[in-house]
Amino acid sequence: KAEAQCSRFSSPNTVYICPYIHQTAMGKGGAGKGAAPKRWPRVLTSADAAPKQKDPATSLPVDRREEPFLLKQAILEASTWSAAIQPASPRGQTPTAILQAIFSDEEIAQSISSLTPKAAAVDHGPSGEIDVQVLRMSGDSAFVGIVDTDMTVAEFKQKLQANTGINVGWQVLLLGDGRELESEQKLAAYSGEKLEKLDLQLQVFKFRDLCRAAVSTDKYGATLSLLQEAQRGDYAVSCVAAYNLGLKCSESEHIISLQLLAQTLPLQPACQLVVNAIATSSAGLRHQAAIEFARIFHESPESAECLELACNKALAANFSRSDLAQKLFHHLKKRKFPPRPVPYSGTQICLAHRDPVTVGREHLAKYIDFAKSLPAGWHYKTLTPITQGFDIETHLRREAQEAATKSNMDVSLISKCLTWSMTSSSAGRFVAVFLEPSRLFAEKNEQMSDADIFCGIAEHPRIPAEFTRMALECAARLSGRSHRRALAAACWCAGHKDAAVREQALEVLQCVGQVGDLPAIQSMLQNWWGPDSRRISQEIERFCTCS
Repeated sequence: KAEAQCSRFSSPNTVYICPYIHQTAMGKGGAGKGAAPKRWPRVLTSADAAPKQKDPATSLPVDRREEPFLLKQAILEASTWSAAIQPASPRGQTPTAILQAIFSDEEIAQSISSLTPKAAAVDHGPSGEIDVQVLRMSGDSAFVGIVDTDMTVAEFKQKLQANTGINVGWQVLLLGDGRELESEQKLAAYSGEKLEKLDLQLQVFKFRDLCRAAVSTDKYGATLSLLQEAQRGDYAVSCVAAYNLGLKCSESEHIISLQLLAQTLPLQPACQLVVNAIATSSAGLRHQAAIEFARIFHESPESAECLELACNKALAANFSRSDLAQKLFHHLKKRKFPPRPVPYSGTQICLAHRDPVTVGREHLAKYIDFAKSLPAGWHYKTLTPITQGFDIETHLRREAQEAATKSNMDVSLISKCLTWSMTSSSAGRFVAVFLEPSRLFAEKNEQMSDADIFCGIAEHPRIPAEFTRMALECAARLSGRSHRRALAAACWCAGHKDAAVREQALEVLQCVGQVGDLPAIQSMLQNWWGPDSRRISQEIERFCTCS
């Protein structure tokens, strides 16, 4: 009955309180007469009539063709698929079995031993010139020429870098017996007594220090660093990752080694690796293998075809649980990802450099009349500390009289253009009194130079901060050394509320000011900005003294 009464008065803009509701609420509990209702009637308000609008920040369209989103979508599909399949069997493939089809034990051992080759024996020969031939591991010639035996190995590596473009830190020079040349030794230490031809081998090792750390002290941290820098085709890094994957260590270390191995192996072995790793007995390794499978699948159409060939090859070889990789491939293939975006092939946009003074004349043209009417030395600003019994009206009358005397103008006119504000700093509270020049000067100086015009524009109290910064930049380019108006404009803007203007004012002081201008600069900064100018004064003094 109470609900029926309220339904008669329910209006979007009116709220009524029904007496029956109060009587019902006061009754005893139970299902009989006077029992409390099961649900209180909802009173409609004006807010219910207005449709709910989405937040514009969350309703923006998402570009699903963007490359990172497509990759994340493929990784999410593979991760979800890996979590949904049955737990891995304890009899699944071990990490050692996964690597057998890609690396042999001798190949990994030889690569790890090459990280720390033995130093070559030192046998100091006579000084002179010697023929040196350097061959790369592929058999190609890297250097053939005559060098001085007094040259150190480090200097010779610099010469190799100039000829081949291979970074000095990546070069490992070996003798014929596989022993390494030390960088501190001279070539005479390895040339022999007869100064015969010196044959060397050049081994390129990009991340030698990181690889050494990855197999010794800091395995996890060095492997993370290699993940950020190594690329597909870095053979030595692949051997280090394979070595760590075959060790008995924690699952997290196995996972990161598998990730590094899939990232640095050539495409075909990487596809074979992830296909075999999906059948591993470790759930964490299988999950990471599925993610790397999705990365390769998304990389290019050729990589997807290479994955399909690896899956078929594993099925043909009756590899244990090779059907899992086949199922994942079909699962990703059925998900119709949007096509990859086509690279932009239009005309390349070239931004032409424009002279700042030309740009300043275009944007600041409407303020030129104001700048021409602003005389040099018009600035008036004082900072007075607030003490007990301070009277602002008496202070303003005194300041108006002093400003009128300085500018040789009527006190009544000065009083209309005098403005004050309160500032706080570490030294206390101050009252700042300054002139507003907008309505004070009317006579124009048509003979004013361009540098003075830009200084006057920078002193305009009611223009955007970017225009003030632009005017200061133009003034710095047009003003000569010790230009008084430019120094005054820079000091006037040194405490501007905008950081870009303050930085530009400091640059003007550094470009225009000299050691002889320091007393005038410090005086203006102290009078106009008080204790806050101490840091600027010190910076200017240091710059002018050093230059």
